[in-house]
Amino acid sequence: MTTAGIAAAPDRDPTIYPDAHKTARWANGFTPAAFCARAGALARQAVWHLWVNRVAAWAVWPGRVRRWMLCRAGLDVRTNGVSAHCHFTDPNVYIGQYSYVNEGFFGDARGGIHIGERVAVGPHVMVISSAHKIGKAHQRCGAHLARRVIIGDGSAIGGGSAIHSGVRLGTGVVVSAGSVVMRSAPANSLISGVPGKIVKTYDE
Repeated sequence: MTTAGIAAAPDRDPTIYPDAHKTARWANGFTPAAFCARAGALARQAVWHLWVNRVAAWAVWPGRVRRWMLCRAGLDVRTNGVSAHCHFTDPNVYIGQYSYVNEGFFGDARGGIHIGERVAVGPHVMVISSAHKIGKAHQRCGAHLARRVIIGDGSAIGGGSAIHSGVRLGTGVVVSAGSVVMRSAPANSLISGVPGKIVKTYDE
């Protein structure tokens, strides 16, 4: 079987990613300028991920050195408490003073992640700031959307939790281990379960 006569397929469905044409490969034509632009963008992205998710994530570095590395990559990190083996997809991240982010953290920062001051984040927590709208039956994965996740000052996020796109947690919120937080919660709430629900409100 040959590929002659078969139309080139786009990299991304334009109904989900309206800007897909901007990063499309050269299926319908090739120019040196397009090649250089695409190659340059891929190289910059690869270097950024190598620096942030390999070099800076190496366990050998003390916290202050890792903080410097992440800040050099465009993240706004104001604490020495980011552990090794944390993964970030984009530089749109703020981590406040005296906060601690444990090992195995995964931050999908395409919509932005804001972690306040004095926040404790347990191991293997996922913060996912992008999602998809629910589409028609022929394709449930609809248009891509990105919404900022905000974790208020003084909060505690238990290990293995997942916080999803658009969630805003007030100050002093506690998320129990393994919870999946789909909705915002006011200050001093205790969230537990899958999906996460408010099961208690602390007085202080």
